Amino acid sequence: MLEPVLAHYLMEYFADNKKRKRATKSVDIPTGTLIINYICVDITSCATFENKSKMKQFILLFHPLSTSEELRIDFKSEKPASDFIDLTKLDGYKVYQYIQSDFTYNMPIAELESENIGFKKLYREKKTWFGLSKKTVTDLLIEQQNGFYYPYGYGNYLYLFSRQEINQTNFENWLNKEFPSRFADIDETFAGFNSEFLNLMNQDDYVIATNHDYQEQFGLTGKAEIVEQIIRKFNDLNLTEYEMEKYVRESKKTLHNNV
Repeated sequence: MLEPVLAHYLMEYFADNKKRKRATKSVDIPTGTLIINYICVDITSCATFENKSKMKQFILLFHPLSTSEELRIDFKSEKPASDFIDLTKLDGYKVYQYIQSDFTYNMPIAELESENIGFKKLYREKKTWFGLSKKTVTDLLIEQQNGFYYPYGYGNYLYLFSRQEINQTNFENWLNKEFPSRFADIDETFAGFNSEFLNLMNQDDYVIATNHDYQEQFGLTGKAEIVEQIIRKFNDLNLTEYEMEKYVRESKKTLHNNV
């Protein structure tokens, strides 16, 4: 007696299951190197999910050197971080990109030369592991040409914005004084300076440093008037989940001229 009842139940179950399959759409959405099989109610919801998955979280820290205030901006965007670094460039300014030797694997010197990207080699001595000996390494100083930004992988990149032509020797002297430890001193919080004061090469210069792991996290420091101009540019963009927060840092930094 049970067999006919069971057979009838199974037929109804599979028929109902086929209806459910026809009512849904299975869409493969790439997420990085993974493929997620996502069941969508409609195509619009799939597109929304895909757009959100591409959004990156940005955290920008602004350090006006003439005040004790700092400002943090959070937002989300699909754009690369280099677009927002380029957004900070004010009219009449040039961008000088400093890439430490440990991070030049993203685009080796030979590739830069083949692409006709102009750069200068900066040589310095660096301690090996455990500090038992030293070796000479080659850093890069790239003056931006045709919108080129050195590709990001990992590393603390330093960007100097200046209206002046930057001499290589003066740049190296400034770098050795303000960021003697390089890796330890250059980060987006600007917490590793050799003193509580940052000396800029020229009065109207400003600098950006990126987080080692996330280029979407970077800090900018310069005169308060310059920082305010740049912040206004971000305010006008109507960015997703845009938030601003002001706070007071513990030690006040003051702008000085180095030359």
